[in-house]
Amino acid sequence: MSNNKDIVYSGHLTAKMSLRHIPEELPRTIYEKTNEKYYDKVTKHNIALKEVRYKHKLREMAISYDETENEIIIITIHPIKSYQKINRIKTGRWHII
Repeated sequence: MSNNKDIVYSGHLTAKMSLRHIPEELPRTIYEKTNEKYYDKVTKHNIALKEVRYKHKLREMAISYDETENEIIIITIHPIKSYQKINRIKTGRWHII
């Protein structure tokens, strides 16, 4: 997924990355290589998901982000369980974008 927008990491994201020992490039990789994008009606943020290697296992990771005319602002990152994703889609909280 290529575009000319700058990708910016929020202060919250950098704090979570440090706390969870998440590699610097991982949020950008998830955004750029995702095949799953949603809009979260509760948080009002976009969501991108990708299965990645994290802490020596393949895990699905989610990033929340906002998009402006000039930039992508990645807000947070966290592992997500399959049942959490399914529940959010089934209840209508997440809509495919």
